[in-house]
Amino acid sequence: MKKRVMLWAPEECDELISELHRNGVEIVCVLQGKSGLVPFYTLNDIENYHVTSCEVLNYFSDSNSCAAYKQYVECISRISNYPGTTSVNTTDISPLASDELYDKFRLDSARVAALLKSYTPDEVWFLRPPHLAFDNLLEKWCHETSVPLWIFQQSLFPAKFFYYKKALDITARALPLKFSEFKPESDGTKPNLFYMKAAKDPVFEAVIRRTLSRDWLGWSFNGVKQKSFRSIRGKGWSTFLYWWEILDDRLRPVASMRKRRRVERGKDIKSRVRYFSGEHRNAKYVYFPLHLQPEATTSYLGGVWSNQVDAIIELSRRLPKDWIVLIKENPKQGYMYRSSWFYERLLLQANVYWVPLDEPSDKLIEHAQVVATVTGTAGYEAILSGRPCIYFGHAWYGGLPGANKYTSGIDVKEVADNSISHDALLRGLSEKMNSAADGVIYKSYYEILPEEVRSGVVKQTARSLSRITHTEVVQL
Repeated sequence: MKKRVMLWAPEECDELISELHRNGVEIVCVLQGKSGLVPFYTLNDIENYHVTSCEVLNYFSDSNSCAAYKQYVECISRISNYPGTTSVNTTDISPLASDELYDKFRLDSARVAALLKSYTPDEVWFLRPPHLAFDNLLEKWCHETSVPLWIFQQSLFPAKFFYYKKALDITARALPLKFSEFKPESDGTKPNLFYMKAAKDPVFEAVIRRTLSRDWLGWSFNGVKQKSFRSIRGKGWSTFLYWWEILDDRLRPVASMRKRRRVERGKDIKSRVRYFSGEHRNAKYVYFPLHLQPEATTSYLGGVWSNQVDAIIELSRRLPKDWIVLIKENPKQGYMYRSSWFYERLLLQANVYWVPLDEPSDKLIEHAQVVATVTGTAGYEAILSGRPCIYFGHAWYGGLPGANKYTSGIDVKEVADNSISHDALLRGLSEKMNSAADGVIYKSYYEILPEEVRSGVVKQTARSLSRITHTEVVQL
């Protein structure tokens, strides 16, 4: 009998669905992504899923309700729409007010519960850590109704991914199963940060291309299509998007808020950012590079430290006298999660300074006493360079030599004084990565796979997923 699985997958994955079927797994439906093989529900479909009056009464238990609502509010704040379409934009600000949010939270909870009840899966799998509000609700409902779930997360190394049942499990030193041997000397230890390139927006590209390919009053854009598209993708696209949204009643508030926030951020950077100056050149410092937000690395894996300012303030209070915190903005960060109050809170901390974007991170890590982050890759880069790190959330490198989980009693100077054995680090890394599964669950990682691995990676991924979820000894 095949295991019936509800699959949360952000991308089309029909090839993987077919391979899973051959490995004893029946995917009953796909959420967020699309499929030509099984029923699927996009974020827009979930948001409009029909519920009955009885289902609306289904609430989380008191113990889960407050936590579920807090996480929902944080994650729904990144959900908007593209103008003139039902396509959902997962990287822009939400126009919802607080009273609307609570009622929507209750309705969206009921919609997700109704979907779960409709398909009655044996398990629910997430091919990304939940961080888009609806998937967070689904995770909470799985816990509420005792439906087993699995969360899968791509590692920084080609063809290796992590698996766990809740965020804190990713910090385990090693998971119970063993997969192909990881060899640092040949597989490498430095992460490939290809994802730090300028972000593309394939959904918006598709919307623009469809719009430009239509016939308007008998006249087509065919002659100027590519030239127009290049212009939109260039420096004029934000202006184009603004005026397109102004014409859409639903998104007019988004356009106005975005414009206001961008203007305010420019002013804040000039007036509320205190830069590191020459007078502090000999100061001992903790380097804290900021995460790109919104992202799962803070909103989900950050746990109670999803707000980076909270973490920075807490850290600054634990520093020895005359030590400072140096923070650097993420080069891909936009106006979201960077309000005027964000900058003002940091400005009030006398021992917190910014460094310019063009300051090389590797040099900042090299000269830091400690590197601090919520769950960022900078923590791993630090211990690889012989610098200890302090992480606040649920970081995959937790448990490795030199990686220190933040606690209220932490002694930052003691952390800084501890040396890191490179040999012990490589042994710990090998142990952790040996138990990471073989395969690729983020399609964007195909581009960093060796050519000889790429052709068989879907079959390999399906075998790993089946093995993980069919092994009774796995107790996380």
